[in-house]
Amino acid sequence: MDTISNFGDLVTYGALRVYLPHTIAFVVIGYVIAALAAYFIGSVNTSIIASSVFFKKEIREHGSNNAGLTNMLRVNGAKGAAITLAGDVLKTFAAVFIGMLLMGWPGGYVAGFFTMIGHMFPVYFGFKGGKGVLCAAAAILLLDPLTFALLLVVFIIIVAVTKYVSAASLTVAFLLPLVTFAFHRLTPQVTVICTTILMCVFIIAAHKKNIRRLLDGEENKLDLRSKKKKAADGEEAAEQPLNAENKNKKGGKNAPGKRSGSLLDDDPDETGENSVSGSGSDTDAKG
Repeated sequence: MDTISNFGDLVTYGALRVYLPHTIAFVVIGYVIAALAAYFIGSVNTSIIASSVFFKKEIREHGSNNAGLTNMLRVNGAKGAAITLAGDVLKTFAAVFIGMLLMGWPGGYVAGFFTMIGHMFPVYFGFKGGKGVLCAAAAILLLDPLTFALLLVVFIIIVAVTKYVSAASLTVAFLLPLVTFAFHRLTPQVTVICTTILMCVFIIAAHKKNIRRLLDGEENKLDLRSKKKKAADGEEAAEQPLNAENKNKKGGKNAPGKRSGSLLDDDPDETGENSVSGSGSDTDAKG
């Protein structure tokens, strides 16, 4: 294509791909620009900013110490989760849209991947962020709604049956490149397939602790009940499990133990491993 006649052509083919010379050097430059823009946008971690501004908390010092949607819900409730959801989706849409304007549909995938990387390793916050699942999902929603819809159904079914959010996240991450290739096998794009594979690899790597806990039978299950409901049911232990770890903490010890039952706790890092304060307080254990 030599010219762009409408907005649809612009986001499909990309301005740089159309108007720059069709050489490897200029193609690489275009993708690098899209990637850098997406990374810096992705580094604006909504959960860290919102938790600090609205709740006066450093989200990475509470709950699972993870700067993502699940931990925001656990630590700051539905309001914090809603802000995080909106912010992370909007930043991903913005980055992907820029990538598409520059390099077309493949550029959107590159931008989506680097938005996820920025979210996981934010340059503005010491390279310690979230796990990137929400950013990856938002990118696929914009770029390939059919794939998103199918994977969303799979995600919901797994969570409904097993109550493991981490297991659902790992499954859809693994299926992402396979489903993408299946839906686009007649017009395969190397860039698209490669970026979805990279998304899969990085998301699975970010969940390595969850994988270990799933294999050990120690992963926490989804529990959406409010704290008042749990108290009414006599299950305060769901927020602060009465296991060997907590008993040892009360006795001044920090021996590790099994943890379970936290609200949406798909990454309950072992106490002391990621603790900033080092106090091992019940507040941090609860999130």
